[in-house]
Amino acid sequence: MNSACQCASVGQVIRRKAGKGNNNMRIGGSYGLAAVLAAGGLSACTAAAPTGLEPGAGPGRVVTTGNISAAGALDAGNKLQADPPMAVGGYARGVYGVPGRVDRGSSFAIVKNNKGGVDITMDGTNFSYAAADKQGNGYYRSDGGGAHQAHSWESAADKHSFSQLWSYSFEENVNSTHSGFAVVGAETKPEVLVNKASATYRGSMGGHTIAGPMQGDWRQLVSKGMDSTVLDVQFGANPTISGTISNMQIRDSVNDGKGWGPFRDMAGTLTLESAPISGNGYEGKVTADAAFINSVGFTKFENGKYAGRFYGPNGEEAAGVISGDNNVGSMFLGGFRAWE
Repeated sequence: MNSACQCASVGQVIRRKAGKGNNNMRIGGSYGLAAVLAAGGLSACTAAAPTGLEPGAGPGRVVTTGNISAAGALDAGNKLQADPPMAVGGYARGVYGVPGRVDRGSSFAIVKNNKGGVDITMDGTNFSYAAADKQGNGYYRSDGGGAHQAHSWESAADKHSFSQLWSYSFEENVNSTHSGFAVVGAETKPEVLVNKASATYRGSMGGHTIAGPMQGDWRQLVSKGMDSTVLDVQFGANPTISGTISNMQIRDSVNDGKGWGPFRDMAGTLTLESAPISGNGYEGKVTADAAFINSVGFTKFENGKYAGRFYGPNGEEAAGVISGDNNVGSMFLGGFRAWE
């Protein structure tokens, strides 16, 4: 295996068809979290020694006893896969009267190819990217089948890069876009967590909402500071995890979906209700306060869920995906990464 160096930059491009007619819609643009995080700039590069990687508990899952990053695992030729519950997607419809919906049966997989890029499977649809398709910390293409992209979100607080949070989007057809978030990486062996001391994990999040049944109602959410995600983890005989996500910024789609407006501070908190830790993973309920609901343009927040795992040889990272909906075509999709 060759050592890998994971450079930190963030980009997200979403290209979609308009809700009316056949005009192209594009929402996107590359940006660095350093511009919106009070904690400072992105780390330039994280190197990892390619040792101690073993098969995990399912296809595309690996565990580590060494200092190998998620990028190192990919560079070594491993296919990393996120099946439910570690991937969550949503359909945004471009037809009036046909609402979007959250899809918690989503899946995501990534593997290095021989074109200098990666092959990515997004919810069962395969896309192949070459080196020329690289954009920021991800990949983007627009071809006869519509635009499709996948980007990993990085953070200034990242010390190890044992996990990766990916956002993705692709056009199913002229009137439908599927987007989502997924987490892959070098997981912690479950037996390591048994004797681990309880700890607080702090980190960042990224996400987006569709505030109505149409594709043009997108908003993007990012962390304002490095303490936006705070997780209280109690290990021991009956391990649990709980936490909050707050201190966020938000921006709206503008110009008929062709760009983004400026980021602004937003009020509100998502609460990750206490959930049991089983093996190296956890699943629980997410609730939103009135300020969050109002900030994202919802009337209510229902069916909120989060799911995650621990990553790194000693459980140094906790990462996962989050989702919720309004039952009127609105949805929230996102993910988080946090560190001891």
